[in-house]
Amino acid sequence: MIFFTSTDTHKHLGVTLSHDCKWHTNINNMLLSASRLIGIMRKLKYSVPRKTMNQIYIYISFLRPILDYASVVWDNYTQYEKDRLEKMQIEAARIVIGVTRSISLNTLYTEIGWLTLDDRRTYQIIALTFKIQNNMVPDYLSDLLLRSAENPQYNLRQQNNVLTLLRTSLFERSFIPSVIQQ
Repeated sequence: MIFFTSTDTHKHLGVTLSHDCKWHTNINNMLLSASRLIGIMRKLKYSVPRKTMNQIYIYISFLRPILDYASVVWDNYTQYEKDRLEKMQIEAARIVIGVTRSISLNTLYTEIGWLTLDDRRTYQIIALTFKIQNNMVPDYLSDLLLRSAENPQYNLRQQNNVLTLLRTSLFERSFIPSVIQQ
């Protein structure tokens, strides 16, 4: 006899899906993985010069992919979780540059030349939307956006060729509505 057990979360392709459709567990798993790399970066900063830390791209090669992985999917999370992820990037930037916590965030981002994680996610969403609208993705993604007219008579700058089908605010922060707003 086979017994099935229910679980609250399931990890699929590196993204932890939750039964309540929230991203707390996924964010916590990302932060756990990222904090391990931050620990390694802290140890390296005493033995590796600052210029070398920037050149070997520890953050860009190892930490950023953890913080960005599938961000188009889970971008509808809370401000608290956004701040937690951003703090991880800020800590990595401080380690790479070699400054203390007293530096302002504007100065830090100007010095390091990185985008905020929120800006990176917005860019990725807009890039994916462009690819969807121009059929540069598989059909199952192209079919996500319903178009009001596949072949319009003429081009208008303000043409709204994407239909919105939301009647409630339940899924207003999910992928398609957030793409339409942006």
